[in-house]
Amino acid sequence: MLKGKSLSEYKGFAYRLVMAANNKQIDDTKELAEKLYNDETCRGIIKMRKRKKKVASNPVDNVLRNVQKHLNEKDPYKVPSTYIYAYSVVLDCSIDYLYGRTDVMSVDMDVKEICKKTGLSEKAVKCLLEYQSDNDSNTFSVTKWWSEFLCEDSFYSIPTAWHDYASRIVELYDIDKKIAAMQKVDKEVVVEDHIMQLLLEDDNHKTLRNIRREKEDSTLGAYHKMIKHIEHYYEQYAEEWARNQHLDYEEMYYRSELNKRKIVKKQLKQSETK
Repeated sequence: MLKGKSLSEYKGFAYRLVMAANNKQIDDTKELAEKLYNDETCRGIIKMRKRKKKVASNPVDNVLRNVQKHLNEKDPYKVPSTYIYAYSVVLDCSIDYLYGRTDVMSVDMDVKEICKKTGLSEKAVKCLLEYQSDNDSNTFSVTKWWSEFLCEDSFYSIPTAWHDYASRIVELYDIDKKIAAMQKVDKEVVVEDHIMQLLLEDDNHKTLRNIRREKEDSTLGAYHKMIKHIEHYYEQYAEEWARNQHLDYEEMYYRSELNKRKIVKKQLKQSETK
């Protein structure tokens, strides 16, 4: 990350700036400053006003100081608009993103509109656009495959089955956390009374472990249900797709075999006449 900090340490504008920089594989503050200065358009708009006091001999250092300052800024409106624009140019991201008005980084209006209307993430939309191919029926299209697949009930049923399975895993993890908490309490607070200790252990540890075993069974059932849903739609769609391939092959094979038979018959007839 820029400045050597973890991503979680950046807030507000600084976080969005780091995300935009990472998207362009820029992970060094000086590299970002150099890109700003080396870009003719950006250099012109962020150029510092002339001062009587002597500034650093390397003009990039002046830009670097400003970048470092911005990486500690949460409020985008405290960052000069000239720098906001310059960042959007060198990082190829929208100004609205840097101001926090949208989560879509792309400057492509089509991508923005699709994200807004469908709720898809920017990455998902770009992936669909990247793999979009022509409508040639002889070419396998990944985008068309998803389009056809999502037209069926699978659009809803598969994610729902997945969510049911994943939710049960969450329940198992929650029980594990409770058990771990109980074990931690047992070490920190020792109950001297032996009978009370057994009762607490029975109420807490054993009960939770029994509940966990029951949850494991239901989780396994949810897993098989999810897999069954996926297999059903994959097999169904594969059969439908296969039936629509090579529709002219039967006629082609028929013509080919028919011509072979005619040639053989003709040759046999010629042999008989000799």
